Amino acid sequence: MAPEVMQAQKYDAKADLWSVGIILYQLVTGSPPFNGDSQIQLMKNILKSGQLRFPSDCELSHDCIDLCRKLLRISSGTNHCLYFIQKQFYASSRQFLTSLFILLLLVFFWHKYCYLVG
Repeated sequence: MAPEVMQAQKYDAKADLWSVGIILYQLVTGSPPFNGDSQIQLMKNILKSGQLRFPSDCELSHDCIDLCRKLLRISSGTNHCLYFIQKQFYASSRQFLTSLFILLLLVFFWHKYCYLVG
């Protein structure tokens, strides 16, 4: 859940980008970006988190780490993530974004399938 949603603030599409960041982080590291013993503790850990950390055994590109950090940045002001994606990735690597989009669609439909079946 995006920080704005947790704090019952007004939110927009940036909350969806937060969710994309959570999914991307889990896909590339195999673990969630934030932990907590309970939902309350998890929310507190998210809200007080600083720079996003990655497991030491993860060998990721600088661009992938940067994208995850920008998607999961907690800021009170404007989130420049969309600008970053357009400039940094779309211009230099359309194939990466296409692959990411397809992967996210697969995750979405897998989740829907598991929900219907299970």
